[in-house]
Amino acid sequence: MKQSIVRKIAILMCAVMLFCALPLNMGVYAADKNNTGVTATEIEKLDKDEQIVPEQKADITEVLKKLIESVKKFVIAISDYLEAQEQAKQEPVQPEPVEPDSKDDEKDLSEAGIAGYLYDSKEKCFYTASDPWQRIVGYNELFDVFSEVALIDFDTVRFKFDYKNKNWLIQIWKGQYGLLFYGAEIGVYNKPKDRKIAHYDSVGDSDRLKMSMDFYEYKKGLFKKGEWEKQFSRPSDYYWWCTGFIPGNRDGDFDKLRVDARITAKDYDMLSGLTKAIEKQGIDYKVKGLEVIFTYQ
Repeated sequence: MKQSIVRKIAILMCAVMLFCALPLNMGVYAADKNNTGVTATEIEKLDKDEQIVPEQKADITEVLKKLIESVKKFVIAISDYLEAQEQAKQEPVQPEPVEPDSKDDEKDLSEAGIAGYLYDSKEKCFYTASDPWQRIVGYNELFDVFSEVALIDFDTVRFKFDYKNKNWLIQIWKGQYGLLFYGAEIGVYNKPKDRKIAHYDSVGDSDRLKMSMDFYEYKKGLFKKGEWEKQFSRPSDYYWWCTGFIPGNRDGDFDKLRVDARITAKDYDMLSGLTKAIEKQGIDYKVKGLEVIFTYQ
């Protein structure tokens, strides 16, 4: 694929994502009883009473400015990456030795990416920086509802529980992200119990959880027995949003994508709430100390 064509596709994707972000980030909360449990009239009343404003309410102007300024560099970075991959297939070149502590081990795209993306050359996957602009937006289930407009399609599972006077949400996604990438995410959110609408804040640094993620894909060849192949791993660390994306296109059939997760609770009270939430979703798990180990397929 020529670089110019790739850039046009990427620009179109960015435009669609920006279009979707406008109504969502500006706090348009629908009165869907399955998601919010309140009517439009109640939402309007709550808004007037300033009860639905998240503690970390996004500065929309600042967010959009950051988006617009980064789109051009992001498109160039992605298209250059894809062009390099294509050239490598046509003319394999022996890479030059790199020092173990070299900065080339990790290509920082945080200044170029829409969400502050990094590239892990060892795992050959993209992932988000620790403090991208999405962090100030938080999470609402409506974001998932409108994701298809941005060509994002996925399977997801939510673990909801109470801990220290807050409603907590740990959510896992796996699927297709736009036309060019597929992968997985684990997000950690919470909100005050007295907040009337189900909009969660991204957890602060003190509430990040130690976790890791292995992403697998089930592959079967003409003369090859089907088996699960690891595509990438995200190392054990403290995250509010653990992500990984690789180039490719999965046309649905997300049952052939698998996330092996390890999440460490802050204490045994949180461990109890988290394991009960996992059980409620019908997922088997193992416990090692405060660490919960399970697979989402």
